Amino acid sequence: MALANPNAEFEELRKAKPIVIGGWNKATDLTQLRDMMAKVLAAKLASKPDLSTASYVEDDYRITVRDGASITVRIHKPKNIPGDGCPVLVAFHGGGFVIGDLESQGPLCQLFSTLGGIAVNVDYRLAPEYPFPVPIHDSFDAVKWAVQNADCLGINLSKGFLVGGESAGADLALGVARLWIDENQSPPLTGIFSSVSAAASEETIPEKYRGHLLSLEQNANAPVLTKDAIDFIKDRYKPDPTSPLAYPIASSDLTGFPKTYFQACGHDPLRDCTLIMEQVWRDAGIPTMLDIYPGLPHGFWGLYPQAEFSKKHQQDTKTGLQWLLERGLGEHARSLKSH
Repeated sequence: MALANPNAEFEELRKAKPIVIGGWNKATDLTQLRDMMAKVLAAKLASKPDLSTASYVEDDYRITVRDGASITVRIHKPKNIPGDGCPVLVAFHGGGFVIGDLESQGPLCQLFSTLGGIAVNVDYRLAPEYPFPVPIHDSFDAVKWAVQNADCLGINLSKGFLVGGESAGADLALGVARLWIDENQSPPLTGIFSSVSAAASEETIPEKYRGHLLSLEQNANAPVLTKDAIDFIKDRYKPDPTSPLAYPIASSDLTGFPKTYFQACGHDPLRDCTLIMEQVWRDAGIPTMLDIYPGLPHGFWGLYPQAEFSKKHQQDTKTGLQWLLERGLGEHARSLKSH
């Protein structure tokens, strides 16, 4: 229960600056929600720093996916790419599969580029217009495109081949990894960045961990993401409850999954999805690293980026990415860390 106790600093900030986004339920008007997000995006773009002074550059590409449709990917890369290329992170944004855009995952991609990597930021199609498994397939096809175009993009896959994202984006990264393994694609992934994922459910977790998924009820009315919001998302995304692409923890065999960095928020209904998944990964011998943020809700760092807890999250994210890029995939799992 201590993990769910609200963080005092967050509560003070919430009183001073109430949260605009959140509290979705089955009655939420998605059109209005998207209109509100469009205004948030416009404000974000208006205050976006001048890229001419940044250490990275951004380029957008239109790519064709399996059904003939086109989606956009944004390449974030260092201004000076070494002759032998850079590691890559293919990233997928959050937003419950129904909202979100390239700007949503921009900070993670920009951070990766400051570490000397190239990030491929994927604007997959959204539900309910494109329900499961379309976002998974779009994301997977974008990974294949990055591999096929690695040389011209300046990517050296032998330096690091990561997939990752936050929230729904983490679910997509885990699902893409499952499909990459199932289709015996080459080269193998070397790491997964999974922040506040929902890629587990009471129906899909191993029998010995049934009853451990307490956070859905414990944090049912938490700030930002509620249990009602999760139902809202599922009603529109329509994931197959038995599919390892939707719930990778349902995999009967985790062979081939690479080292994985997890983040979980203590005051989040999805908290135990991550905690159980990380334990299942360790049970399977997959190297893991886990950061937990007691008392903080889902995606807190995007709400109050100047808060000390958000600065700590930024540093943890950097450390997690660096760990994923470390050479050698056979090291023992890192100890659980709490902040």
